[in-house]
Amino acid sequence: MKRNEEQEVLGVPESTRSAVCPRCFADLASGAEYCPECGAPIADTGSTNASDALIYPELARVNLLRMRGDYPNAEQICLSILRRYPNNATANGLLGDINLERGELQSAIEWYELALDLTPEDEGVRQKLAQAQTRLTDQEALSTAKHLGLPTSRPKIGLYVATVLLAIVLISASAYVIGTKSAMNPRRGPATIDAPLVIEPKPSSGENGKGETSAPVPSASSFASTMTEEEHQALQEVVQRLPAEATQFRLIDMRLDPRKPKDRESAVLTAELVSDGEPEALAKVCAEAAFGAMQDLGSIGVRLIRDGKLAAYFVFRGGEGGTTLTETWPTAPPTNGSPDATGSDAAAPDSTGKQPGTEP
Repeated sequence: MKRNEEQEVLGVPESTRSAVCPRCFADLASGAEYCPECGAPIADTGSTNASDALIYPELARVNLLRMRGDYPNAEQICLSILRRYPNNATANGLLGDINLERGELQSAIEWYELALDLTPEDEGVRQKLAQAQTRLTDQEALSTAKHLGLPTSRPKIGLYVATVLLAIVLISASAYVIGTKSAMNPRRGPATIDAPLVIEPKPSSGENGKGETSAPVPSASSFASTMTEEEHQALQEVVQRLPAEATQFRLIDMRLDPRKPKDRESAVLTAELVSDGEPEALAKVCAEAAFGAMQDLGSIGVRLIRDGKLAAYFVFRGGEGGTTLTETWPTAPPTNGSPDATGSDAAAPDSTGKQPGTEP
């Protein structure tokens, strides 16, 4: 039972009753705002910050001085307030703020604790107290580390691990994308047409008795790799029309001139001689097979190669009268203005076997 209640039960007149401190039970004078013994606020006098209205100008000046960095004058005003109102929690909290900003963490903690004793429900002061305690702990740990000669910065292990993981993810993603593209676009194999090995050209005298050397001819594999789809198809049709006894040669290349000129051959067949035979007769067999496969073919050139060199070249014209030989010479003529087999742009020889523009 409280002291006032006891006095009321005992019939003590209200005018003679005295207040009692709820913390130390010391007798208080009538109207006392705080206990003179322990300094605790008296509940009957209202909030511990009831005096803020009386000292508001001073509190405002303290905040202004603190913002300007004038901590000594701000501290003096707070102490002056506490001398008059010892239970003013706002002044205690401001002193905690001043010491926290000055880096005096231990003093800030003590002032915040005093403010919380007066107003335990103030969460703002409680958060500031926790911040000051954390900073003080870190400061003490740093000082100890320096004293012991330990590194003061924490290793960035997390950053290193994250960097390594990111690199692994990027490499894995790149490998997946490359593998997917490779699976979608498989590498095409070489042409399936059988071809002899490339034979290096050897200098030799021409068969025409003039001491000329035959020009080297590209290998069959190079022919196959440069033919168009239409030329491939035409070559297959010509091969199918060859007679069964035509075993002295094999066709390895066919070139078509899309312009189909009337004054010169519109297609060129290349055949490789694999056994002896009359060149003109063998070339005519090739030309007849070509005219049978392509009805709109006007004329065709047939190149015969042996041992990687040009052996003969014939031009045939087709028609109702059959296949007719129109021209022949020992070197390959240019086709449609392109270089001949020797890689030069020399003009084709005339019917006498002489180059145009040369002396007889």
